[in-house]
Amino acid sequence: MSRLLTTVVSDIKNGSRLFEQYIIAACCKKMLTQLNHPLSMPFRASLNNSSSSNFPEPTQTTYDPKDLIHNKAFLSLLSAIQPDISKSTPNLLKVADASNNKPFELYTKETQSEFHTLLCDLLQKYEELLEELTKYPSKMT
Repeated sequence: MSRLLTTVVSDIKNGSRLFEQYIIAACCKKMLTQLNHPLSMPFRASLNNSSSSNFPEPTQTTYDPKDLIHNKAFLSLLSAIQPDISKSTPNLLKVADASNNKPFELYTKETQSEFHTLLCDLLQKYEELLEELTKYPSKMT
């Protein structure tokens, strides 16, 4: 552990990534247990069974310049995770294609169901990956 922390301090970029991986490997069983806890299951079932037709209309919010940075970062990751999503996200991809350095709304009436699908799929993928990690022998984690 002290060698890992020394690496983190001496090489911030690669060391912090290594430290992230260590934490995930060391805690994956606990993370999976929490995800599948009986108190979590009703929330996840409700989320998976929700219909976007029941969602309230998105409200227009005051634009914050920081949103542009976060929205662009999210959209840049969208194409990378597209193969793992159960339904396509054409409206989100359309926003990504149309976005320049101008302010834009990411969460709209057209994209809210795609966000819901994305959230459900990412939680499912998260669970699958945690299950895979827990299969490794404990001496490796």
